[in-house]
Amino acid sequence: GEVRRMEAVIYEDDTIKYNDIVLNLESQHKQELERVHSEHEAQIKEFLDTHKDEIERLKAECAGDLVKLRHEHKQEVQSIREAHQLELSEAQKTDATSLGNSVRSERRERRTDNSELLLI
Repeated sequence: GEVRRMEAVIYEDDTIKYNDIVLNLESQHKQELERVHSEHEAQIKEFLDTHKDEIERLKAECAGDLVKLRHEHKQEVQSIREAHQLELSEAQKTDATSLGNSVRSERRERRTDNSELLLI
């Protein structure tokens, strides 16, 4: 019984030591993560501060490009609309002319038919 009690005490001591080591490692790891996170935040802030003027310049340049592209797109759409409108007008004139020609042709045929009837 004495040996078992000694083993239990040793086991308990080892478990306590192991738990202490784990807690210590977790604490170190957490501190390291916080340190690295803070460093990264500081580096990002420094980068943004250093490049602030360039970032603002690029934003303005992009905004200008966007305005220019919208204007060009608007003009292109307008000229396409005008071209389609012109094509549509031409097609309508052609259709009207064709219709007029076919009506005249139909009248001629009727007159011809009527003249043939008169001849009979």
